[in-house]
Amino acid sequence: MANSETINISQSYTKITKIIDPYQTTNATQQTAYSIAIPQNKAVYVMAVFFASDAGFTSCVGGKGEATFLRASGNLVRSSGNTSSGLLTTILGNFLLGQPSIDLVANTSTQSIDVRVTGKLATTINWRLEVTYYINT
Repeated sequence: MANSETINISQSYTKITKIIDPYQTTNATQQTAYSIAIPQNKAVYVMAVFFASDAGFTSCVGGKGEATFLRASGNLVRSSGNTSSGLLTTILGNFLLGQPSIDLVANTSTQSIDVRVTGKLATTINWRLEVTYYINT
């Protein structure tokens, strides 16, 4: 279920928060948990905070990813960093070999920012994500 909150910070920017809970993965295949459509002439800062645990509650991981993105008039959405995602990530947890992870990716096919999660091979992972982004209005 995705809950949302929208706050107009100023005449220039809007802050939007989405909560994705529950979200579940059962393997190590990357999945898009949430997408943010980016119209032309927009700049966006995204922060995704996550917590994930295995179904037996023997391992858990949490952290956040942050990145900035741009989409100029007539252009594709892109990261403003030096990589495809421009992601700065902090992860804390006790998973061994194959820790679940998060990524923020500029999807040029859909002109969106994808919040992607990767679980663990042959393991059910229960996720809670809070995605907050600031976008110029």
